[in-house]
Amino acid sequence: MGKKMKEISKNTQVLTITHLASVAACADNHYFIYKEDNEGNENNYLKKFPTQEEYEANPTLYYTKKVDEKYE
Repeated sequence: MGKKMKEISKNTQVLTITHLASVAACADNHYFIYKEDNEGNENNYLKKFPTQEEYEANPTLYYTKKVDEKYE
């Protein structure tokens, strides 16, 4: 499925939400979508993951706690 979507993306924009690593591995960009409850107001966020080159250039800039640690 991921390879087919990669092929389609050569001619058009493709946006996919998946939990399947085999599909996500074919993507050019990755985003983390999450929500937070702030005093009864629920907010949704979208965070772009760095490219491998960006991460290797400055890994400490992109260090974040694991999602599970945030809620402990």
